[in-house]
Amino acid sequence: MNSLVQRAKNILVSPKTEWPVIAAEPATIKSIYIPYVLVLAAIGPICLLIGGGGFGVMRFAGGFLLRTAIWQYCMSLLSIAVLAYIINALAGSFASEKNLTQAFKTAAYAYTASWVAGIGSLLGLLGSLILLAGGIYSLYLLYLALPHTMKTPPEKATGYTVVIVIVAIILALVLGAIGGALFASRGGMGMFGGGFATPAADEQVLDPDSPLGRLERMGRDMEKAEKDGRMKDPGQALGAVMGAMAGSGAAIEALPPETLKGFVPESLGGLERQSVSSEKNGMFGMQISTASANYGTGDDHLSLEITDSGGAAGLMAFAGWANVEGTKEEGSRTERTGREGGRFVHEQWDSADRRGEYSVIVGDRFVVKVEGRAADLGDLKSAARSVDLAGLEALKDSGKKPN
Repeated sequence: MNSLVQRAKNILVSPKTEWPVIAAEPATIKSIYIPYVLVLAAIGPICLLIGGGGFGVMRFAGGFLLRTAIWQYCMSLLSIAVLAYIINALAGSFASEKNLTQAFKTAAYAYTASWVAGIGSLLGLLGSLILLAGGIYSLYLLYLALPHTMKTPPEKATGYTVVIVIVAIILALVLGAIGGALFASRGGMGMFGGGFATPAADEQVLDPDSPLGRLERMGRDMEKAEKDGRMKDPGQALGAVMGAMAGSGAAIEALPPETLKGFVPESLGGLERQSVSSEKNGMFGMQISTASANYGTGDDHLSLEITDSGGAAGLMAFAGWANVEGTKEEGSRTERTGREGGRFVHEQWDSADRRGEYSVIVGDRFVVKVEGRAADLGDLKSAARSVDLAGLEALKDSGKKPN
């Protein structure tokens, strides 16, 4: 298990030096799957079960959730094999060497970031962005792998990556449709989900201002930090990935819980506060502070949660690049993700039950979420806006420190 953790750390923190090691070491398809793939692929499904598989008031029944988690896990295991065969089949078209074992190495270890980001299943709206970020970082790992594992000429690596992704997206859509028909699954497509834009196949140089360009700079910075002894915790890697995607160029320490608690109002939507709490936690190097409160009792009840995403700050900018917007309707339920007043928002409403949730990202860092029963969704929005959003936004650069 220690070697598994060390490999995950190395591929996240210093992929440019780890890929040559991976390419040179003896391996079989079985040794790649056991235990690395079997263990890491379970992160997302386990977190899905723990997190309840939904946002706020809209959770899924246990039996459905278990079936969805099992399907997700099985598809993760299958995806590695499918991706490996795609990589191997396309090798000749990009002056690369065909080698199925090396292709399995490429697929399995490139998926690391996507699997680790599976912890996002615990974190609602913020978590969906973390999942997306992990998927994009996995694309970058794939791009870095090909020259070493498949002996791809550097000038062919970008085109090879793009074609792999396009073919894999088509297959993922097919598998997703099958999963949806069997389980009505609302899960994503892992490494290739999220509606991200891909560069043209003839682009051979990464745009330094693009998310992948930022990742390339971040990779150099993290390798230097590793050599200097400043990147000792494996968890620091994913936090650094988040900062790089947002272009922040710095790690951010989450605010003290008591600071966030100061933004929790005495009343919300005309209801008096009944309880308040705050805490600070760290997962995979991403510090997260939260302050939450309950207002009113019985049917007249609202809950408020203010989250400082810390190391994942700036994900709104990344989500904007990835075009994370959409609307969904099902019976009396509606769900929308998009922008209001320049801020990223997520809202859910059940008109029959008159219950819902409204979340807004402030300063590319803080998430303010209100959920509960109300006359309409507008009341939840008004309650969220009664929080001092401008004061939170003024703290968006607090806790920055050099990588």
